[in-house]
Amino acid sequence: MLLKPDRAAGMPPKEKAGACPKELDFPPCKPSVKNNCEVDSDCKETLKCCKYRCKKQCVPPLGAKTNPCPPNTVSKCLDKKYNDECGNDNQCPGTDRCCCARCARKCIATVPVKSGECPNIKAKCSVASSKPECRTDGQCSGEKKCCNDCGMKCVDPKAGHPGFCPASPKQASCSTPLDKALCQVDADCLPNQKCCLSKNKKQCVTSLKEKSGKCPVPKAKCPFPPPPMCEGDGNCPGDQKCCTPFCQRLCTNPVTEKDGVCPAPATSCSSPSPPPLCTDDGNCPEKQKCCVRLCRLECTNPFVVKDGRCPPTIDECFKNPPLPQCSSDGDCPGSKKCCSPLCFKQCTDPILDKPGKCPVVKDNVICKSPYSDMCATDKGCPGVYKCCRKGCLRQCVKPM
Repeated sequence: MLLKPDRAAGMPPKEKAGACPKELDFPPCKPSVKNNCEVDSDCKETLKCCKYRCKKQCVPPLGAKTNPCPPNTVSKCLDKKYNDECGNDNQCPGTDRCCCARCARKCIATVPVKSGECPNIKAKCSVASSKPECRTDGQCSGEKKCCNDCGMKCVDPKAGHPGFCPASPKQASCSTPLDKALCQVDADCLPNQKCCLSKNKKQCVTSLKEKSGKCPVPKAKCPFPPPPMCEGDGNCPGDQKCCTPFCQRLCTNPVTEKDGVCPAPATSCSSPSPPPLCTDDGNCPEKQKCCVRLCRLECTNPFVVKDGRCPPTIDECFKNPPLPQCSSDGDCPGSKKCCSPLCFKQCTDPILDKPGKCPVVKDNVICKSPYSDMCATDKGCPGVYKCCRKGCLRQCVKPM
């Protein structure tokens, strides 16, 4: 077998951009399955070498999941347990999504959905339904949508109510059909409502001004930003939001934010930076976050940040400071935090502030002699009282 140039030269294999999909939940893997690749360079074009479907094989990296799942007609599911292949979209390669396909969840291709709503379904059709003209909006020309009009046909859509549907939790089981719909289109609802999937049925719910989710934190600032590609979430398809991830306002996938804090970048970077291995926390396995490490975004174990704040440093070390006993709160037992109360990092009891604010102190108070504080932290005060500066000393006072 001929080796790739980098492997033949003993160089570390180059990793392609993007993140691998997570392994599927079903079926269980069998031992001694032959791999189809070993490293990304074994795969063509943008495909990555990932452990997927029980073996290493070339698959598309995680892509933008902008389009919705195709409609699912629950057929007669027998009274038995159906095993879901996947549980979330990050288990599906490329732009595929984890959707209900008959009686179980599977990774399948999504369908494009055009803006607007289908007209109300007619109560009775004068003629029998003809052969369908379409199955998805993508098969219709221009702005026409694929709708049930006594058969699936390409028709002109109706404008829906302004706003967006709240994010709907997935069905508990694909084998369970949706409950009877209480609405079909926005026109069945009040002006400030939309007809959305909520609590396992379509019903009228109060619309949101913006789509669910958060925009990614801007990673660059430009003195002369390019013209915006969108004005609001309504200009963006699917779940995308109108954000400014770099210098230009454009349609962007909302980010998944996990607990914890990214560590500081390990080194400075030359330009250009290598391609990112992730785009947001949702691309990373388990508790890992998408952080800037070695000049690029990659999945990283975050620092744990515990409640409370560190006490102020009361001493300095001018030479030969002791070695740190911790690097983050996660290295400390119980509720202790990694702080520098003296001149090196060590596990320390945090200061837990009580709710409320200290009263404003007048700046023109003159203290003629040193006073001994009556408290050091809120913990030393009874009930809801806080330890605040009042006059020339710290004492327990009722918060504002």
